Amino acid sequence: MMITFPNKSEKEKAFYELIHSKTHFSGVDKNTIIIQEKDCQFLESKHIKYERIP
Repeated sequence: MMITFPNKSEKEKAFYELIHSKTHFSGVDKNTIIIQEKDCQFLESKHIKYERIP
């Protein structure tokens, strides 16, 4: 699933949490990453705002 972040702060929080949780993700560009559905739920549990890209 591709997601993007509304601002730099949310992106930084997301990267910090994803790296420390040892989640696998791939960067697409500066503000877009690919993660699994369960990892989206993880970000939501950390109150990190993101948008899903269809």
